[in-house]
Amino acid sequence: MVKIVAKMHLKDEADKETFLGYAKQVVEKTNALDKGCIGYEFCHSKQDPMGYAMMEQWESDEALAAHMQSAHFTEIVPKMNAFCDGPSEILVYEKLF
Repeated sequence: MVKIVAKMHLKDEADKETFLGYAKQVVEKTNALDKGCIGYEFCHSKQDPMGYAMMEQWESDEALAAHMQSAHFTEIVPKMNAFCDGPSEILVYEKLF
């Protein structure tokens, strides 16, 4: 099992609703369409009002790779990233026990 934490930081509060709309689209499409997706959630930081993260669980590296090539990922995520103050910090974990 592969677990991902993709941390992002919104650069302008004025863009929040558009940013959240894109996030909702990618979450809904990923959970509905991507084989091997165990869970895909969008979260807000309790410490940083501009901090957000995708929390993901995948059956395998192959399922994750397919997700990253999907139309919804390649079309929506760049739109989300345009509202962030830098690239996402991607943390990749594997379940040990």
